[in-house]
This record gives sequence, structure tokens and C-alpha cells, in this order.
Amino acid sequence: MKGTKATVSQHADGSVRHAEKRRIGTCQFADRIARVSIDEYKKCIPKEWRDSNPQICLATIVAHFPSSLKNANHDKVGNTITGVESGISCNVSTTTTTAKNDNNTSCNIDMDTCSKNQESDDTESYGYLQVMALGIGTKFVSEDILRHDTQLAYSSKTSFTKSEDIHDESSIPLSYGMRIRDAHAEILCRRAFRRQLTLEMISLLEEKSIGDTHDGIHQYQPVLKLSQSSTSTLLSNNEEKSSPCFDLVDDQVTFHFYSSSAPCGNATLKKFVKMSKEKWQPQLGPDEWFQETHTTEPGHSIRLGQLALLVKKDSTCTVIDSSNELKRNHDEVSSSTKPEIMDKRKQKKSKVWPATTNDQWCPPGTSITQFNKGSIHTCSDKLCRWNCIGIQGSLLASVLRKPLFITSLTVGRKFTRVICQRAICCRVGEYTLNGEGRNKHMKNIQTLEQNKSIDQEKLKAYYLHHPSIMGTAVYLDESGVLDMSGEKMIGQDVRFISSTCWIYWPFCAQPESIDGETGFIQKTNDESCTSTEDDDIKQQRISRMVVSKVSTFSLTELFFQLSNLLCRNDNRMETYEYNTIQGIRQLKRILSPDYEFAKDALVMNRIFAQWRRREKEYPVVFEDAQFTV
Repeated sequence: MKGTKATVSQHADGSVRHAEKRRIGTCQFADRIARVSIDEYKKCIPKEWRDSNPQICLATIVAHFPSSLKNANHDKVGNTITGVESGISCNVSTTTTTAKNDNNTSCNIDMDTCSKNQESDDTESYGYLQVMALGIGTKFVSEDILRHDTQLAYSSKTSFTKSEDIHDESSIPLSYGMRIRDAHAEILCRRAFRRQLTLEMISLLEEKSIGDTHDGIHQYQPVLKLSQSSTSTLLSNNEEKSSPCFDLVDDQVTFHFYSSSAPCGNATLKKFVKMSKEKWQPQLGPDEWFQETHTTEPGHSIRLGQLALLVKKDSTCTVIDSSNELKRNHDEVSSSTKPEIMDKRKQKKSKVWPATTNDQWCPPGTSITQFNKGSIHTCSDKLCRWNCIGIQGSLLASVLRKPLFITSLTVGRKFTRVICQRAICCRVGEYTLNGEGRNKHMKNIQTLEQNKSIDQEKLKAYYLHHPSIMGTAVYLDESGVLDMSGEKMIGQDVRFISSTCWIYWPFCAQPESIDGETGFIQKTNDESCTSTEDDDIKQQRISRMVVSKVSTFSLTELFFQLSNLLCRNDNRMETYEYNTIQGIRQLKRILSPDYEFAKDALVMNRIFAQWRRREKEYPVVFEDAQFTV
């Protein structure tokens, strides 16, 4: 009967449901990427935690060395850099290694497991896959904490000097970037990747040989090499000596992103496009990834949110009345616009976009930027941004010959090719800083190009990259099936309960455990604190609240070590401040004007104009004319 709501009958006895929905992969290479990522996860994350948390979100960045490069450097692949974080001492034995971390505590590591090749089914004819970074997490800090941190970040100078110093939770952070705001797997993975690259650069500058002078616990094939460049911004214009920079060890080395589930945001918005099931590509070999020409998203439903940027929803936030906000913006535009122009606009019958009036159309856990339900952009938006300006970040861009981009994205759960293509690249349309191909939305930045500190040749490397999009039939959760006998529900989504997040990079002695709701290192015990506890116990509890090595503050601190080596230990970098948003923004503009220029140009794109930037508008002018931006 029409109008009658359909009822769901109970499942018959013996009915089961897979922990992960059965699916078809794209090609052998995508399955290899997923397999080596999951193997690394099982190797470095404690088994007790894995058993109690079968449903997680895992992300990795994997470096691929083609078979031709591996065969030409077979000795290097077999006897590679085995370095670990500075300050960590390791005593290597044939079975077990006892490593001391930065807190001088010991941990036992099974060397037989760690010494295995990261890809168990690898053969001599296959290329080599190496996990460069790994992240596990589904949480982010609340808006209340973010606003408190932002107020502190804009406050006066602080005396905070080292990321290892300890602070009470009520006063953290005294410096900007000490808290990891977004602890989703994709974001943590990229942070770990940046730290690993920095550590490798330091090892190269210190001229540590391949596999001879390092004692460590992880085999590692370097992806970078030293080269000479006279365009580095770490040295002044008066320097006659060329400053070393870094480049990929070979142009054939590529980086591949893996996510066990479709990135949150637009990649899970199953609308506005015709979808189809994935097809296996039998013609592709184990080192060949699927390549398809991407087309610009037509944008026929922009008003409905087809290409919109989204934020991760914080249910504790107060919702802004968007209708009043839109009306106020319309009145401001009307008062500053000439009457004849307004008449033409009235003829267009302009209407409020439906996508800006509510967020009911958004994927679960997300909201629109205008609703004040969050300020952290979704992983889909961030991946899309990285495909325009690279995954290396601003500071490392200053010492790399060219930005680094991912070559492919492999997705497990909730994968739909056309949706992911739209989310992470195609919705941008056009973005290039190369001559006549410049986007029409970037006309206003032409005057900035006159700045002498910007390398015009470097700008050509910043353009929209379209990575290969692939699905995989390798399952992260192989715990079996769920008994659905007597259940009326059709099924339910994965439930991410644990707030514990994990971060791993090859040079770390052991993975970091992060509390995704606070953004600091996970406390091992004494979780609760009462007002009656004595000062000694309270200090012991506070001492476990430490800053992660992949936080913005720690990464900047590590980059200072790198820059001092590049600048021949003249300690010039110590004069720069990076404990506030303004300070780190100015530092980035000084050291990496090309990257910052590309980032500013990206915000002028029609899609990224919605991007929420934390830093306020400050005039960035320095005494040295070379650094005037």
C-alpha cells in the first residue's frame, strides 16, 4: 500500500554479516599497498590494543621503488639506513633489542619480526614497497579547546622553549602547535611523514653512512639525496656559497597514500554523480597502478553542496543562525554596491543556496563551514589541498628542490571511484601558477610575483595533481562475521569508540600513543585527578602529559636543527619565534615564500575560498628587505 512504511523482518537463524563488506579491488598494486600497510600496522602496534579495537581507521604513506631501481641498487635495499631518533640508544642483538627512548625507559623489540621485509610476498621481480609513515585515529579536539588555544596563540610572548617540558593540562598549550588538533588517521600519517623526511635529511647532512654507522631496529631505504642549490631561503642574498637542498633519490620513486576507509567529508557524500561498482583490472601487473584521465567536475549541483568544503562536526558547539548571517552579508554588499549594478544582480534572481541553510545533507560527522559546528576541515578537503601544494608542508618545501605529491590513493571501506575523484582533486577545477594557464580567480596575486624572494621556476611545480584512485579487496578487520540471527537491523556502520590514536615512522624507537581528545601523548595511568591529591602525586600525573613529536611545535623545533646544519651551524634560526600563530606564519613566509604564495593563491580558487584559516591578517614586514612579503 502506498504511504505505508516498509518493515524490516528479523534475520533468519544462522544469518551472518561480514565485519567488512565484501568488495572488489582495482588491481594487484592496490592490494599490495593495502597489504604492506596492514602488515606494518600489525607489526608495530601492540597486539593487546589491536585485539580490543578491531574497528579502526588506518592510513599510511608508502614509498615505491621500481624493480629496475631496486635491482640497480640491490645492496642498498638489503643494507639500508637503520637510524632512529636522535638521543635514542639501541643495543642490537640477534633476537631482541632493548631500546631507550627519550624518557630513558626501556622497551623490548622483537628483532626477528622487525628485520623482515615489509612485504612478505615480495619477489625479486617486484618493486620494493616501504611504509614511510602510519597513522591510526578517528578523533579531534573540541572547539572549546581550540578557541582557548587560539586566544593563547595570539597572546604575548611566552617563555616555553622545549616540547619535552611539562605543563598542567589547564595551561597547555603555552605555545602554538603543541597540541595535535586533528587526530584522524590521514592527518597523523602526514605528520609522521614530515618528521621522517626531516630526520632523513639530518642523517644525510651528518654524513651518516648507509647501514654502517647506525645501530637501529628498522631497515630503511632512503628516499632523498643531497644536491646543491643557490636558491635556498635559509641563506641571505649576500652568501656566495650555494646552500644544499634535497631531492628524491630517483625520479622513479613515488609515494602512495592508503586509507582503510574513505576519507571523511566529500569522499563519503554519495550524491550528484552516477556511481558504478569497481572492476578488477587483470591486465595490470604488481607494479602497475590504475591510471584514468580525470575530468573537471561539471558542478551542476554546486548550490546543493556538490563541491563544498566541510568541517568535522563538534556536537558541543552552538549553531549560528545562517539566515541572519546571510542577510547581514547581503545588506553589507548592497550598501557598498552601485545602484545600476544592483539592478543587474536583481535580474539574475539571486537566491540563497540550499546547501548553506542547513547541514542535513552533509555526510555523518560533518557540517558546513558557516554553521559554527567546527573549524577543522575534513580529510577529503585536506587531501584535495595537498594535491595542489604537496604533502611536505611549508618548512620542508624550503629545502626540497620541488614539492612532493602522492601518485595514488588506495581506499578500503566505502570506496566509490567517481566520488573520491571529485573529493580529492576534480572539484578544484583549474589550479596552476604556470604562465597563461593561471586560473582566472588568481588575477589579484600578480603584484605579489614581483617579490624577488619568490622563485618563479619553483612556482611552476604547484598545480593540481590528479592521483590514481584505487580500491582494494584486502580487509583490515578480518575478525570474521557477525551473527545477525534475530536482529531486525539491516546492518550498521563501524563504530570508532577508542580515543587512543597511534603514530609511527621508521626512525622512531616505538610508536607514539596519542589521546585524540586532548592532542597530547596518551597517559599510561593516573587518568583521574582529584583536588585532594598531594602535590607529588599530581606532579607525577602531569609529567605524563607530554607533547607529541609530530606536533607542529615539535616539527618546527626539529626543522630548526636541520636548518642549523644547512646554515653551517650559525644558529641564525634561533632568532626566529614560533610559539604563536603570527610567529610561525612569518617564519614560513620568510623561509618558504614560494609555498606560501602558492597557498595564498589556492585560497582564491572558487572552492578553497571557503577554507577556514586560523591566522588573522597581519602585515608581514621585516627589517631585511629580502624578507618583505
